[in-house]
Amino acid sequence: MALTPEQKRARLAELLREKARQSRRAPVSFSQERMWLQERLEPGSAALSVPSAVRLSGELNVEALRRALQSLVDRHEALRTTFVEQDGRVLQHTVPSLEVALPVVDVHDGGETEAWRRLHADARQPFDLEKGPLLRAVLYRQTEREHLLLLNLHHIVSDGWTMGVLVRELGVLYPALAAGQPVALPPLPLQYADFAAWQRDFLRGETLDAQLGYWRQQLDADAVLELPCDRPRGADTSARGARHTVMMPPELLQSLKELARSEGRTLFTLLLAAWQALLSRYSGQDDVVVGSPVAGRNRAELEGLVGLFVNTVALRADLSGDPSFLELLGRVHEKVLGAFAHQDLPFEKLVESLRPERQLGVSPVFQVLFALQNAPLPPLHAPGLVMEAQPVDSGAAQVDLALLATELPQGLRAAVVYRTDLFDEATVARMLGHFQTLLEGLAAHPERRLSELPLMGEDEQRRVLREWNTTASDAPRESTLPEVFAQVVARHADKVAVEFGGAKLTYRQLDERSNQLAWHLRQRGVGADSRVALALERSLELIVSLVAILKAGGAYVPLDPAYPRERLAGMVEDTRPQALITTRALSTHLPAEGLSTVVLEDAALDAEPAHAPPSTALPDSLAYVDFTSGSTGRPKGVGTTHRNVLRTLFGVDYAHLGPDETLLQLAPIAFDASTLEVWGALLHGARLVVMPPQPPSLEELEQVLRDTRVTTLWLTAGLFTQVVESRLSALRSVKQVLAGGDVVPPAHARRVLGELGIPLTNGYGPTETTVFAVCFRMTDPAQAGASVPIGRPIGGTRLYVLDEHGQPVPMGVPGELFIGGDGLARGYVGQPSLTAERFIPDRFSGIPGARLYRTGDRVRWRADGLLDFLGRADSQVKLRGFRIEPGEIEAALTAQPGVRQALVLVREDRPGDKRLVAYVVGAPDMQVEALRAALKQRLPDYMVPSAFVPLEALPLTPNGKVDRKALPAPTQGADAGTFVAPRTPTEEKLATLWSEVLGVPRVGAEDNFFELGGHSLLATQVVSRIRASLGVELPLRELFRTPTVSALAARVDAVLQARQQSQDDAAEALPEPPADAPPLSFAQQRLWFIDQLDPGSGLYNMPFVLRLEGRLDTGALEAALTGVVARHASLRTTFASRQGQAVQVIHP
Repeated sequence: MALTPEQKRARLAELLREKARQSRRAPVSFSQERMWLQERLEPGSAALSVPSAVRLSGELNVEALRRALQSLVDRHEALRTTFVEQDGRVLQHTVPSLEVALPVVDVHDGGETEAWRRLHADARQPFDLEKGPLLRAVLYRQTEREHLLLLNLHHIVSDGWTMGVLVRELGVLYPALAAGQPVALPPLPLQYADFAAWQRDFLRGETLDAQLGYWRQQLDADAVLELPCDRPRGADTSARGARHTVMMPPELLQSLKELARSEGRTLFTLLLAAWQALLSRYSGQDDVVVGSPVAGRNRAELEGLVGLFVNTVALRADLSGDPSFLELLGRVHEKVLGAFAHQDLPFEKLVESLRPERQLGVSPVFQVLFALQNAPLPPLHAPGLVMEAQPVDSGAAQVDLALLATELPQGLRAAVVYRTDLFDEATVARMLGHFQTLLEGLAAHPERRLSELPLMGEDEQRRVLREWNTTASDAPRESTLPEVFAQVVARHADKVAVEFGGAKLTYRQLDERSNQLAWHLRQRGVGADSRVALALERSLELIVSLVAILKAGGAYVPLDPAYPRERLAGMVEDTRPQALITTRALSTHLPAEGLSTVVLEDAALDAEPAHAPPSTALPDSLAYVDFTSGSTGRPKGVGTTHRNVLRTLFGVDYAHLGPDETLLQLAPIAFDASTLEVWGALLHGARLVVMPPQPPSLEELEQVLRDTRVTTLWLTAGLFTQVVESRLSALRSVKQVLAGGDVVPPAHARRVLGELGIPLTNGYGPTETTVFAVCFRMTDPAQAGASVPIGRPIGGTRLYVLDEHGQPVPMGVPGELFIGGDGLARGYVGQPSLTAERFIPDRFSGIPGARLYRTGDRVRWRADGLLDFLGRADSQVKLRGFRIEPGEIEAALTAQPGVRQALVLVREDRPGDKRLVAYVVGAPDMQVEALRAALKQRLPDYMVPSAFVPLEALPLTPNGKVDRKALPAPTQGADAGTFVAPRTPTEEKLATLWSEVLGVPRVGAEDNFFELGGHSLLATQVVSRIRASLGVELPLRELFRTPTVSALAARVDAVLQARQQSQDDAAEALPEPPADAPPLSFAQQRLWFIDQLDPGSGLYNMPFVLRLEGRLDTGALEAALTGVVARHASLRTTFASRQGQAVQVIHP
């Protein structure tokens, strides 16, 4: 006989009650499996807590509230569930009953502030998934009519929707129980464990394949969003988080809703597209993946359940081609529709299928979230009581950044939850400001391209485009070098101008000799803008010739005789010099065919006039042409004008230049640093000391500095590093040091500033911007932090940090540095197309005809207006989907003890075999494996070089820069990827275990678990099997830290050795246990093993304090404690090992 619908419902309710009376174990859902894994990776963290608060205003019946909470626990199995591991799998364990506690904390004295402080502290207390309970409730009493209720659940049994279910049901249960009336909640059709079983049965076969097929086509497993952070990401980057919230005006919200409606889109899609556009502008990437939670309750019977149903879908946006916002909105709309149509695939299964490169501290698939949250629950009214849900900051962040938007009557609330290990609050606040500006811009002009939409407000724009980017200068911009030099001669005629060995020239003598050579050059046709090739070693004649060429109206073109003849011929071809100045000894090495050559030994200069020839050069005439290497292999001749040089040397604050200084001419004359040395002395009446022509040793350099009393010294960053490391005493007589041409190591800078107490300037500037464009003068070691900033623009210089579309970037966001102003060279001599490519119109300054040089260097504005140098834009490398900046790895290496210098690059010595290689200069006893281990502590695994090459010194070019072509290839060894058989019993056991778990035929000692196909779920099986087969309890995180067989075997052996030592010590110190010594409980076994892993730790001590007021009888107290110990055997118990098993030893 068929049952009526009422009978069916009654029968279902009876079956559910019967099931609830039984303790049972059941499979977990896929989402619960992920939460369990995350908890194992970060044990003791509150990152997976889901706290909520309820403000209770009015007359509260505390007992009725407790009973209401108990009814919730009785009603929902998920609130009576803990989790156990069985045969390498995690299972739900549901008990038939669980009594809920409701402690009441009185905060009368502190009021609401103290209540929230206590609540936040309690919300950060971790859960134990095995012991439970996974719901905690605490009531904070502020007054008799004001209370605050904390409901804290672990994410493994709850989600955001769950909190709404609990609060709503609490609003039904409490008033009924307070009034003594029956509770009227309908029975639940099923429990969460039923859903988990259904999910595992549903998601398999064709259903699973269809879902996976869609997502595999949509996503790039190894894509990583590289946002600029305040601190570098490391393997130990934690989930500690904070929240920053802003309220955007209702007018903006309304305009956004109207735009979405007019385009047939949702507000969710519009805000997501805007968020992805902002992330693209911040990262410089046009492929942006953002995660977004979906409720996962797309069946009516799931809506009233407590449990973890939320899933996360990955929404990938294509921002290539600089589309308009409307076009991007359409692209995102299509992706959202497809994602929601395939939302049944749990994120955990997606990760398992894609098998992305797993790194500690990096969330797989996406690193940023977006959610458009529902409006908060309205207050619930019970007789005499109002219940109002309140958000709680858990103090944790599951991903790098999460934007939580909420539509409210008062506007659009935008909150960003961020990882505090990566970001400062000021950075996140600035980002939200940029987001609001972007929203305002796209609401007004959705048809504009993304690059045209604003990010910065007026204040920030003014700073980066006006206040920070330029410095006024009083340089004599309408003069020429000979004119300024003539003024110096008039003031300092009899002062020594140049010194070389034992020979000296006064300013008068230098002026007359250079005039004679200038007249000679005039006779050979040299005039304004004529080029004169110059091939001389360092000498007095070199300085005389430089001055003479300029007085004749020409520009000098240094030729280094050491260069290959073919290269010199190309330089001559480009510059078409009118004449060549050289000596007999050097002339045979030069391509002088067809040139009017002046051999100084043979030139009859004494007959020439000693007064200056009439001036023909103008401020914008060429002063010299310096050649730099070109990416095509053809050197580029940079044409520098008189105005360029005067801007570099006058009206600047990077150094003191004046007649009381002595400068050393050390740099090759073909290197633009010589401009500072030569003209920084001669145009200020200072003394110029010329080094002998051969490259000096550090000892010779020190002797010259000491003997000639040099006060101002320029060194390349490479030579500066060598001097500081090996010959710091050489700088003791110097009054100011300038370094540049490469990255200045901060530790070396601090040493000079601290030990010598002299100013140090970090000078930055491509040859195309005349020696310096940006400088940072330091006088305090604290100014050299983790890196040395390149500083601010020098006088007469304009700077712009632009994105790939030529738009200014906000502070903190990397961009390419563009330089303009009076230091900007004319261009590349003889290469007009390359000049047009690198020197572009300046559309920001408003100066007619102004140009900018695109440096190819990545920088970012700091909040204090200084520039940080991040590296070459073209030096970025990409390995296994990760973009890598070698400079960051170099900084991490040089921070290690004993490492003096480091250079990191990608080599491809075999086709297709790209490897990150570190070249390290350090102490003789430097250990490569120690460096590797240290980097793993600071950097993600993908940034740890696969090979380390120790060197006595980095090879340098003649200009003092690192000669990358001279760096040796790393020797082949373990890094070559060859199979290495297991060598120890532990390695053999682990290799066999991995082979079984991974399903691969062979595992070597140096094989990487994750490179063999391992992932988080399989990692838990490995850890479980290690515990079962080797008796060693390792945290899951250890397999991520030591993913090779050999490294993990070393860790296991260390634990076993420590355990054996502990057992031996215990055998000597403790009495022999009786034959019937009881075994340890399971919980005691766990703590025993943990103690073997970390002996001597106080982590599991359980101290408490009793305050005793009044007269104390210490004898009675001692007797009472003795009685307690005598009464409880556990207080007289120690632990020992017998035949490899831990046992309890109960003392009499």
